[in-house]
Amino acid sequence: MKNNKLLIVLLSVLLVSLSGCDKGSVFNGEQMLTDRTTRLEMSGFDGRVYEFTPKTAPHMQCVFVAASRKGGLVCFEKKAH
Repeated sequence: MKNNKLLIVLLSVLLVSLSGCDKGSVFNGEQMLTDRTTRLEMSGFDGRVYEFTPKTAPHMQCVFVAASRKGGLVCFEKKAH
């Protein structure tokens, strides 16, 4: 019974602390959607390519390449067609 009360108190504290997080938090921040997501064939690695337009810089295009060990990001200006 004592363990149940402790668990309830801990869960309550956790919920209260998470509800007070600011907008930039992992728990309640806005999720950004990619413009395009593709897989990259890489020997021995799980490569993924994410293309996105930053909301704070709509004139830019960013590409993030992620693999099982490392990742990289590059951003450049969009060309007008």
